[in-house]
Amino acid sequence: ILLLKKLIVSKRAPRALGSLTMIENIDFYCTSHKNVDYLDDFKILTLIGCGEKEFSPKWKFFNNKSNINHKFVAYADLTAQYSVWKNIIKNDLKADKWISFSQYRRHWLNEKFNPNKQYKLNDLRNIILQSPRENWKNFDAILTTPFVFKKRFFERIKNFNFNEKKSIKDQFLESIGDNSKNILFKILEKLPPKISYDFLEYMSQNNTLSAHGMYISKPNIFNEYFTLIFDWFEKCEDIVGVSGEMKLGKQPRFFQYLNERFSDFWFKKNTKYTTNPICMYNEPLNKITLVGKII
Repeated sequence: ILLLKKLIVSKRAPRALGSLTMIENIDFYCTSHKNVDYLDDFKILTLIGCGEKEFSPKWKFFNNKSNINHKFVAYADLTAQYSVWKNIIKNDLKADKWISFSQYRRHWLNEKFNPNKQYKLNDLRNIILQSPRENWKNFDAILTTPFVFKKRFFERIKNFNFNEKKSIKDQFLESIGDNSKNILFKILEKLPPKISYDFLEYMSQNNTLSAHGMYISKPNIFNEYFTLIFDWFEKCEDIVGVSGEMKLGKQPRFFQYLNERFSDFWFKKNTKYTTNPICMYNEPLNKITLVGKII
């Protein structure tokens, strides 16, 4: 019996390794609006710069190729994602691999991260995600662990509504400020009607959000998503922008802000997804903390 058990174990191991090998192809793109040298030696990351700051040669910048860098004020890191989409992803939409987007201070975490432990920058190399997790073979999109919107105490008292949940829609309207409802409906009118209705319903009924414009998926899925949002956002620039009804001063990175909410809706509706934790690096404090809630 013992001999039989050993034979069974010895035959299982190669199959597990084989399935992992088939899904370990992943391209990591890390975007930033400023040059930071603490990522220069992370060979797994392709560093993508955006905005008007100067970058070291270790950062890719797409000024001489398809880009929307001149829209950085409103689009933020989305300008870098646009460049990756137009100049890299679209070149091989049939590629059987993962594409990952992160930011210079927010990173995907691997299974070694312990939320009860304190981490500093020199720990990042051990806890940053470097390959897909084995269970990802059952999914086609990975979102960040969500955080929860809650009403502050005085908000519940003021409106005699003691439900502590705050919807994504409520939070979004508060962040826009004056004439927010009118602006929201105007930008939703630029979407196809069915998508517009579903997105509004989603924002009204949910109070958890996988945010920060970070996601992992396949080239063909990103192509579908980016084609939709960049066409939509361009149509909205006469509503929100320098000459638009809503000035960017209230929410300067408006389209990235909107993208954080729409991507959560779109990927959850159109893909088989799971979540993965991310961390945030606080440079002044040299501290790495968990972002969102693992649920």
